[in-house]
Amino acid sequence: MKHALQYFMHYGPAAFGFELAGELDTEGAHGLERDWLSASSVIGVHALIVDLTFVTGAEKEGRMLLARWYAAGARFVAQSKVSRRLVEA
Repeated sequence: MKHALQYFMHYGPAAFGFELAGELDTEGAHGLERDWLSASSVIGVHALIVDLTFVTGAEKEGRMLLARWYAAGARFVAQSKVSRRLVEA
């Protein structure tokens, strides 16, 4: 069964983070990227930390978003089998 993506944003003095849960599908990836672009214009230069521990899978658009974030220096937290596979890919 597919679980819709849910995410929480965390803002601290040195980092901005997302905690993701569910399926990182195309719709979820677009919404997540839109929220990141809005937040990044306000928070300035902060490290991006993405917790993927509760992600259950990712479609192509979701994997592409993660790859772009990785290339831009994002750090990932992956404490489940599925999330570790996503980060390793």
